[in-house]
Amino acid sequence: MGRLALVLVALALVGQEGDFAGLTWVDGEPDLKGKVVLVRWWTNNCSLCSTSAPALAELSKKAAVVAVYHPKPVRDVAPEDVRAWAKKIGMPGALAIDRDWKVLDRWMAPDKREFTSLTFVLDRKGKVRHVHRGGALDAEDAKELSQQIDALLAEK
Repeated sequence: MGRLALVLVALALVGQEGDFAGLTWVDGEPDLKGKVVLVRWWTNNCSLCSTSAPALAELSKKAAVVAVYHPKPVRDVAPEDVRAWAKKIGMPGALAIDRDWKVLDRWMAPDKREFTSLTFVLDRKGKVRHVHRGGALDAEDAKELSQQIDALLAEK
C-alpha cells in the first residue's frame, strides 16, 4: 500500500472512539479518563517493536501509554510472559493482550495496514486524533508524536 493511501486510511480513523473492549489487561485496566493516551500494538521478537520502546518510554513522560501485545501467531499467552517480554525490551505503559487481533482489526482493518506495530494517539475524550502508520518509531516519528501530544495536552 502506498504512503498516500496509508495517510488517507489514518485520516479516516481520526475522530473514531478508541475502544478497548476485548483486551485482556495484564495488571488491571488503567483509568485513562481525561488523559492523552498513546496506544501501541507490539509483539515479542519484533525488531520494530523493540527499537521503538525507548521512544515510547520517553513519550510516556507526557502521555499515558497502553502497550497492546498481539501474539504472532494468534494464540493464548500468559500475562506474566507478556510482562517479562515488555520488561526485556523496555516497553512502557499499561499492558494489555489482544490475543486474536480482534481489537487491532477493529481499530484498523487488515487490508488497510502495512504493519501491525501501529501507534494511535487519543485525545482526553478517547478519540483517535493521530495514527502512526506502523513500523519502528524513529527520531522524526517520536518528534511528530511528541508535538501531537503537546497539542492535545494544550486543548481544554
